[in-house]
Amino acid sequence: MNKIVCALSLLCMSLSYASENAESENSKLTAKVLEEHALFWVKQLPQLNTDERALLSNYFYFESLMSTYECAARHALITIHTASTRINKQLMSNESEAKTIALNTASMLQELTTDFLPGRSYALKASQACLNAIEKSDFTTLKKVIVNYQQYTRAVLAQFVKQDKPAIETIIKNAQSSLEANLKKMNECDQTFQLILNNKNPYVKEGMDADMVDLDVALAAGDACLSCMNEMMLTCVGIRSMSVDLLNISVLINKLFYHTLYQATQDHGTIYSMFDEHGFIEEDERDEILPAFDTQKIVIHKKHLTA
Repeated sequence: MNKIVCALSLLCMSLSYASENAESENSKLTAKVLEEHALFWVKQLPQLNTDERALLSNYFYFESLMSTYECAARHALITIHTASTRINKQLMSNESEAKTIALNTASMLQELTTDFLPGRSYALKASQACLNAIEKSDFTTLKKVIVNYQQYTRAVLAQFVKQDKPAIETIIKNAQSSLEANLKKMNECDQTFQLILNNKNPYVKEGMDADMVDLDVALAAGDACLSCMNEMMLTCVGIRSMSVDLLNISVLINKLFYHTLYQATQDHGTIYSMFDEHGFIEEDERDEILPAFDTQKIVIHKKHLTA
C-alpha cells in the first residue's frame, strides 16, 4: 500500500500526503478509497494553462472510453466463446435454457459487432492521437502528471492483486486440478484409439462385428475426449476472466479521476473533444463537448461506431 501512497504523492507533486496519510500494509483498497485519492489529487494539481487542462481532460476521457470498451469487448468475447459449450450441455437436459443461451449469445454478438468493437477501435485511435499530441508538446508539467498517474494506476492494480491473492490462488489451484484430471482421461482415450488402430480393441467379443464395435468405441471415446476438452476450456476461460476483472479496476480508476477532474474544471469553461479516430481536430472544427459521466454508461456519437 505504501507504493500507492508514494505514487499518489508523485502524482500530486506533493510528499505531504505520504507522511500524513500513510496507510498500513493491511489496509484494503476500495472504490471509496480510490475516490478519496482522486479528490486529493485534483486539489493538489499544479497550475496548468488552458491548453494543458484541455489535453489532460481529453486524456482521461479517452482512457476511460478505451478501458470501458476494451472491458466490454473482452467480456463479450469470453462469454461468446463459452456459449457453445453451455448450449451443448443444456440441449440434453434443458432445451428451453439452451434456447435462452443461444438468443442471448446472438444479442451479444450483435452488440459486439455494432457497438463494442467499433467503440474500442475509435477510442484506441483517439487515445493514441491524444498521447502523441502530449508527447510532442512542450508541456513538461502535464507530461509529469500523466506519467505519475500511470505509475499510480499500476500500483493500484498491483495492490488489488495482492489483496485478492488467496482467491486468485484458489482459481489457479482448481484449474490445475481440472486440467490434471481431464488430461488423464484424454490420455485414456488416446490409448483406446491406439488399441483400435492396432486391431486390439478389448471390447470386441467373439461373434461381434469388429468394425462396428471399433466405431462405437471410437465414438464413445471421442465424446469423452470432447467433454474433457470442454471442461478444460471452461477452466482456462475462468483464468482468462481475471483479465476482465483487472480491466474493470482500470475502468473504475479512469472514470473516478476523469469525473473528479471534470467537476473541478467546470469553472474554466467548456472543454471540447480534441481528437477522434482520424487524429487531432482543428479548434474551429470541434463540435463535441466532453461529457460528464461517473458510473453511467458512456455514450458516444454513432458516427464514431464505424471506425
